Amino acid sequence: MKTHNHPLSFFKLARKLDETFNICKRKKSICRIQKEQLEASRVFEFYFSEDEVKIFFLSAILSGGIMISNFAQARVSVSDGTVYISVSGSDANSYGQDGSSAGRADVKLAYTDETKTSVRIFGTTWGEKFKDVVLPIKDIKSINVYAVGGDGARGLDGNSGRDGSDGRSGFWSGSSGSDGCPPSDGRDGDDGSDGENGTNGTDGGSGGDGGNGGRVAITTSADQSELMLLVSIDVSGGSGAYGGSGGRGGRGGQGGRGADGGRGGRNTCKDAEGKPVWGPDGRDGNRGRDGRSGSDGYSGSDGRNGSSGGSGSWSFNTESSAGVVSYKNRFKLEITSAVFTDDNENGILEPGERVYLTSLEVSNKGVMPSPAGQIIQLDFSNSETLYSPTTLKARVSEIAAGGKQVLNFKKGALPLQVPMKRELFGQKGTAKGRISINSIGWSRELESGMAIGWPVSLSATSSSLSGNFEVSSSVVNYKIKNVGARDIGARGYQPLYLQFAWNSKTIPAEDVLVKLADGTVIPLGEAVVIDTLTVPAKGELSVPVSLLVQNRKALSNGSGTLTASLRLRDSGSGNQDIVQATNLSVNQSLNISAIPWNQSLSFARARVQCQFPNLQLQDQPIAGIQIFKAAGSNQLQFKVSVPGSTSSSVSPLIVASASNMMTYFEKFRGAWTAEDAADFLNKFASPNSPKGHWNFKGCKASP
Repeated sequence: MKTHNHPLSFFKLARKLDETFNICKRKKSICRIQKEQLEASRVFEFYFSEDEVKIFFLSAILSGGIMISNFAQARVSVSDGTVYISVSGSDANSYGQDGSSAGRADVKLAYTDETKTSVRIFGTTWGEKFKDVVLPIKDIKSINVYAVGGDGARGLDGNSGRDGSDGRSGFWSGSSGSDGCPPSDGRDGDDGSDGENGTNGTDGGSGGDGGNGGRVAITTSADQSELMLLVSIDVSGGSGAYGGSGGRGGRGGQGGRGADGGRGGRNTCKDAEGKPVWGPDGRDGNRGRDGRSGSDGYSGSDGRNGSSGGSGSWSFNTESSAGVVSYKNRFKLEITSAVFTDDNENGILEPGERVYLTSLEVSNKGVMPSPAGQIIQLDFSNSETLYSPTTLKARVSEIAAGGKQVLNFKKGALPLQVPMKRELFGQKGTAKGRISINSIGWSRELESGMAIGWPVSLSATSSSLSGNFEVSSSVVNYKIKNVGARDIGARGYQPLYLQFAWNSKTIPAEDVLVKLADGTVIPLGEAVVIDTLTVPAKGELSVPVSLLVQNRKALSNGSGTLTASLRLRDSGSGNQDIVQATNLSVNQSLNISAIPWNQSLSFARARVQCQFPNLQLQDQPIAGIQIFKAAGSNQLQFKVSVPGSTSSSVSPLIVASASNMMTYFEKFRGAWTAEDAADFLNKFASPNSPKGHWNFKGCKASP
């Protein structure tokens, strides 16, 4: 092996090579040498044995006059149905280094068979062909092409400045003064020396710039451009790195402390007798001046942040016999409108009702025409508001960029159904579908434009009602509203039913009568259904109702609930669905004064006779009774008649208290007997009969 005289030793080069191999392994990139970083390549001449592979590799690189650094490597891989194609640049791996720029990827896509079940992915990266990838189209989730610039490396931080040295303390303390008469002063201490200034920190290095994004071209034949929908592209530039932080300035040294001054001498003067004479001692010397502290050094400036790399570019190309046409982007089909119709065409989606897609407008929002002669497939799955696992196929001709096409379907080609869920009322019916060409497509929700609910609703002017037994109540007005587009009811497209039912623990249903506006009186012994109503489209119908509650149980008070329910016939099963129900709370009390009574009782079939003591023939048959009581009165008025047609056959007006009339009031409104009539005459008429020949008593039913 030859030796060399370059400052870099063989071992340093070998170590550099090991580092490079490790970087390459970690970054999964090919390594090359940059000329400006190693000038040794011009002077090195190595001859290595064959088993020294690394050194041989380094020698070959150096002979090209370039220095080691990372650059992008093309990679093609497949993982879990996703194809990855990368010509991205590598991130910088030393302080302040720029990220490398991405390369170029030319990717072609094509079906491998006439049935279009398999896709071939081929082309070049960095100008070199990559190995073809062939996958079943059903297994491809996406084809991701990356041409991203590498990120720059952070700038090197600046070095901190050196701290200044502290100043020296004063060397000599002042000497003490001599004792005597007079004493001498102490000497001053030496001054401390100044502290040294700190040095400045160095500036941080600039951050590396990000590499530029690369160039990607996707190419298919003109009639297979739907394959482009599988592709995702990223050509963004690499991120610039932060500059290094500036070094901290050095701290200035502290000034030295001044030395202490000497002590003044003591006064030792005496008088002639040898006695001490007072006098001042010598002055103490001053402490030396402290040295000045050194100044702190300035911190270095932060390095410049690196710039982000520029974005790359891409194109989508179609090939045909006419040549290659390049586009900035793909075609983009969107459903811009959809028309649905419901079973009964009233514009309301009723629970359980079917709804049909009848028209679909497909627009091309992209810059490329859609593939010609392809079949669009609509696959629908259950959404929250519409059920229908249905597939619908339609052939669509080529749609130019910015163009549109309307597809019409026969009613019933795509049926969907509204769930039987009342909690969906008020929500829009939305179909959940997937639109695809050769299994390549996108999911989309289509609004039907119709709300889920019933076309009719029921409300009442009151929720409670108080009244008197045997007296018609005030009117409660029920309102039926139709929000549909068609009449509904007896003369409409769909039957409508209004049902009344009574529920009470005290008042039997047989005692409750519903009176309608036309005078019809309906007993509620069983639930009553009215099926003669018709509500106009987008309109309302009022149903005024009053109640008459009888009191055959002679109650002083009672209560119950009148339930009115609006029903529609289910279009599928024929059953009646309850659309809405409203409850009316009813409270009744007994007020005899408020009850009117006007009734004629004929005894033509029921034989009743009474004793008339003032007549020659005392046992006389009774022909009938005319009873009258005005509302607000507490008196019963009645006349008794015997057979005959003259005025003398009718008694004068008889008046009695109405306080105990309820038992007979109820009996005479039903199936009464001769015994009932005789009992009434004995208790009300006979005690109050006039004197004279119309005075009578002892009434009884005769055989």
